[in-house]
Amino acid sequence: MTPELRHFAGLAFHELWGLLSLFIILWLVAWFMGFVTNRSLRPAERSAPVNSLALICSFALLIVLKRVPGDNLHLLIVSGAMVITAIIAASSGTRRPVLPIMLLGALLGLGLNLSAIVLAVTSVLVLLFTRPRSK
Repeated sequence: MTPELRHFAGLAFHELWGLLSLFIILWLVAWFMGFVTNRSLRPAERSAPVNSLALICSFALLIVLKRVPGDNLHLLIVSGAMVITAIIAASSGTRRPVLPIMLLGALLGLGLNLSAIVLAVTSVLVLLFTRPRSK
């Protein structure tokens, strides 16, 4: 293996490891939010803890924001993602938190890690202290 190829392989492995760790962070936060949402519901009303469509869209948003340069383009991408979030939330009709997961993916994609931590903690606390509506 030539030194150039070894260097390229090291860079690719480092990038894949970073994306995998961000996906695991997104999945864990989405799972915990779903768990907190389902905690006081009856078994018939409970759903899966992770909304897979929201998780995949959030991770795709994270990758796009990491790759695309430019602040104005970031605004357009995040605006489009919020429209997609509204469509996902309206079509699924679920209590699962779709908007915080998408915002978390946007913040991680922009490199605003402290803001992502604050959003995750705040979202979990809000979900923990709110009661579900009785039907």
